[in-house]
Amino acid sequence: MPTYVQSAAALAALTERGYITPAERVDRKKLGADVARIFQTDHVVIDPQYVADRAVTLAELCVKALGLDDPDLRLIMAQLTAPGEGSQVQRALENGYVLTSAPVKRQIIGPDGTPTEQTYAGRFITSHVDLLTEHYLAPQINRLERSAKTLKANTDMAIRRVPALAPVAERLLAAGGEKASRALLGQGDAA
Repeated sequence: MPTYVQSAAALAALTERGYITPAERVDRKKLGADVARIFQTDHVVIDPQYVADRAVTLAELCVKALGLDDPDLRLIMAQLTAPGEGSQVQRALENGYVLTSAPVKRQIIGPDGTPTEQTYAGRFITSHVDLLTEHYLAPQINRLERSAKTLKANTDMAIRRVPALAPVAERLLAAGGEKASRALLGQGDAA
């Protein structure tokens, strides 16, 4: 079977709900649209104090959408609900909401019956500017900054080993910074 779903239980859950195509692949567009409806019904956050209560973890979302928590299904849900503009759920939300995530705590009961608190990525949709700033834009800006610092450290190491690289590297870093700024501000072709 061409689909990468290994678990028989996960494959059965997808098949029973009509999410396996005749070509034996997961119908991500259909599943994504249905998951977007779940978000619109149950996981809209309009007040920051309700993030922990309204956000849903991947395991919870699998149970809600497919009746089963399974590692294969969690992988599919992670892809469908990635906060980026290319995910199926994000594409299905052209209605004033943005899919984002925030850390949420859940109590897990261990095999011996002992409860422990664990932190997970909780996904939710919102149009609240402060929530989008804190949980959608700021994390991406932080990743961009970390990437820039890593590039600088890697460039410094290369220059330390090959000093003749310094003038070329400085020009490339300056040009790259300008391209990144233009791309971030939507000013012309950043290429």
